[in-house]
Amino acid sequence: MVEVDRGTTQRLHGWLERLRRGHVEARNEVVEHACERLRLLTRRMLRGYPGVRRWSETDDVLQGAMIRLHRSLAEVRPESVRQFYGLAATQIRQELLDLARRFNGPEGLAANHHTDGGESPRR
Repeated sequence: MVEVDRGTTQRLHGWLERLRRGHVEARNEVVEHACERLRLLTRRMLRGYPGVRRWSETDDVLQGAMIRLHRSLAEVRPESVRQFYGLAATQIRQELLDLARRFNGPEGLAANHHTDGGESPRR
């Protein structure tokens, strides 16, 4: 479990307030500040997607989710820290779902790749 520092939460709340007031640079500060906590959340969520975990690492998923989060903060203004982390979790989940579709779809990496962990058959 991640320990949440009260000062950290207050700083995040301040950046969210600046973001709601229209300070564009606050978007970068919010995303940068939350990165480590979101990395831990991504790691936990990735465990539920073994088909994605085989092909992508936590930081790969996090990077895509952070790009999504940054874009969504251009339009959505979370009212609270809780709403911000809810939005971030949604972006992580969407990234995982898109990666799962890409890897496991008919043209995906996993579609034509077979490994069963055993020895190859002898001829």
